[in-house]
Amino acid sequence: MEDWGIIALRWALFVSLGLLFGLTAFKRLSLGSDRPSDANVRHAVALLIVAASAAALSVLGFAVQVSSMAGVPFAEVDKATVQSLLGETALGLALKVRLAALLAVIIMAVAAALWRLSSSAAQASASGVALATLTWSGHGAATDGTVGWVHLAADILHLLAASTWIGALAGFLWMLFRAGSGQVDEARQTCRVLADFATVGSSLVVILLLTGLANAFFILRDGDPWAALAAPYGQLLALKMVLFVGMLGLAGVNRLRLTPALSAAVENGDPERALKPLRRSIVLEFGLGIGILVLVAWLGTLAPNTTPVAS
Repeated sequence: MEDWGIIALRWALFVSLGLLFGLTAFKRLSLGSDRPSDANVRHAVALLIVAASAAALSVLGFAVQVSSMAGVPFAEVDKATVQSLLGETALGLALKVRLAALLAVIIMAVAAALWRLSSSAAQASASGVALATLTWSGHGAATDGTVGWVHLAADILHLLAASTWIGALAGFLWMLFRAGSGQVDEARQTCRVLADFATVGSSLVVILLLTGLANAFFILRDGDPWAALAAPYGQLLALKMVLFVGMLGLAGVNRLRLTPALSAAVENGDPERALKPLRRSIVLEFGLGIGILVLVAWLGTLAPNTTPVAS
């Protein structure tokens, strides 16, 4: 498979696992109810589909990486090589833990859909474990010693926070498109959820900034940052920062201008006019987030190529 195919596969994994955790975390943080309802059943069905897709993508991704490491098509890889990679490498351990966590999510989703037995905390925990395994073969896992564990923890926290943000945007979009013409009660609930999530959103931004700076430090600490920016890795990292700033700007507009405008429109009994610009803004913010995941998938295939600082 060509590099673009590997990047596309990695991106699909980031999107599926990110949404799996993000939507569940959003439900837990903003909606907070596990009481039996049609909405919880719909959420469970969505989780089931996303979790099954993530499991299939994980197995395909492992097969592609095994084929790449062996230098032959996967059909020609011998059983002993597959068993060795599954049992003796971080890649194999990550796959086994991820599939176990996804199986737990699938079982909980089936229980929620069929018998309306739902626990968003348990679903978020299992999906968070599945998401965290994506970092086990990244740059954080390649750092040695105690610093490596700190780097890996920062990577995991960064990915969890980013996924919560993107999952919240997906949840907001679902609510905003449900709050159509004449649906004043739906629009009022959307306003409440948007307002309640503001504090969580600010916390996510702080976590992303701190962990992002930590990750950049660990990767670039032994090299020349200016030389790194001349390499593809540094240029993609800079583009990622530009998109992140764009998301911050849109989030600020949503919080300070568009959400208050929707609240005022709801009070006047005509939310539709205020819903349209908020939908457009959140669609754009969500699109930037998906673009960042493309860059993250791409960055994971590149070496930082830092040049040591001259003494």
